[in-house]
Amino acid sequence: IRDRSPSRGLGDVYKRPIQIWSVLIARGQDLQDSLYNRAQAYLVLRQFPLALADLNQLQKLQQPAVRSNTLVLRGIVHNETGNYQQALADFDQALAIDRNPLVFSNRAIAYQRTGQLAKAEADLQAAVKANSSQSNVYNLGAIQRLLNRYDLCIENAGKVIAANVTFAPAYTLRGMCLYSLGRYEPAIAELLRGTTINRFQPDAYHYLGLSMMALKKSDQANQALLKGADLYL
Repeated sequence: IRDRSPSRGLGDVYKRPIQIWSVLIARGQDLQDSLYNRAQAYLVLRQFPLALADLNQLQKLQQPAVRSNTLVLRGIVHNETGNYQQALADFDQALAIDRNPLVFSNRAIAYQRTGQLAKAEADLQAAVKANSSQSNVYNLGAIQRLLNRYDLCIENAGKVIAANVTFAPAYTLRGMCLYSLGRYEPAIAELLRGTTINRFQPDAYHYLGLSMMALKKSDQANQALLKGADLYL
């Protein structure tokens, strides 16, 4: 179980800015910008009720012309708290306002977590079109693996690796898709590359073990599977 509370250092970084924004809000100065900025800080610190309270207040202030970024940020908060239906409603409303490109990568999370994988893929394709960042391309490949679109998954993982040869999860993703296609030797090569860069990847060891098992390398397979199990725990 991971402790997801903010580190003391991170809290210290935001303590002074939050104090400043709180004073401005109390005085009614730069009210909208201060509420938005403080909500972002609360989100980073995982203080979701406080972030949501600021964003709800901000939405009321912006009526009838609510800014799409306000709704996107609130949708992200709802994603983090598991309120996916409200998150989807916020993202849809933001998209209707001005086609905010930030909607796509964040709405895809809500679609994925509610089992709507085809819609998640469509959103990530739109996200990549708007911004072909490493995270967008990787996430698209990850969704395509869940949809059994393994060739596309391998292609997108390769794009990430071409842009950043040290991004270990992309090797792991490509190895997992190769395994699913029955290409065990190439899968092992990719998974070993991933674990060489970052040895704290339980999925990499799990699929490494499965690939080795498929090739009748039982001793090596057991070692990899046990390593993966240890990391999962």
